[in-house]
Amino acid sequence: MKLLIYTLLSLFMPFTLMAQPGKPHIESVRIAFITQKLDLTPDESQRFWPIYNTYQQEFQQLIIKRNQQRKAYKQSGQIPEDDLKTESEILELRKRYRFEFAKVLPKQKAGLVYPAEREFMHQLVEQYKSRKQKNK
Repeated sequence: MKLLIYTLLSLFMPFTLMAQPGKPHIESVRIAFITQKLDLTPDESQRFWPIYNTYQQEFQQLIIKRNQQRKAYKQSGQIPEDDLKTESEILELRKRYRFEFAKVLPKQKAGLVYPAEREFMHQLVEQYKSRKQKNK
């Protein structure tokens, strides 16, 4: 169940954060976090980050597409027929980029990209909850 929650958060949070004024700060923290978790060398970072950034752009486009579909379905009351297709596209994107990451990183580090993303999102959510509790 936790894995499902983290997966959903990792899918939705990048777009929520994009609307926030602190997005550049969050992105720089994300870069530092993932770089540290993967223990990237400067050479690995130079090769990895352009690929990761392209992945993020494609991923975000699919999330936007899916969210627009769901909004349209909700407004029309129809069953979201394209939802599974879009989810499948997201999965295929992640599979494809897993291999792209492995082309520029050792396989062990490439295998840590998605877990590092989930951990980052988890920590971000926890910090948000903590700040929200303090402001009550």
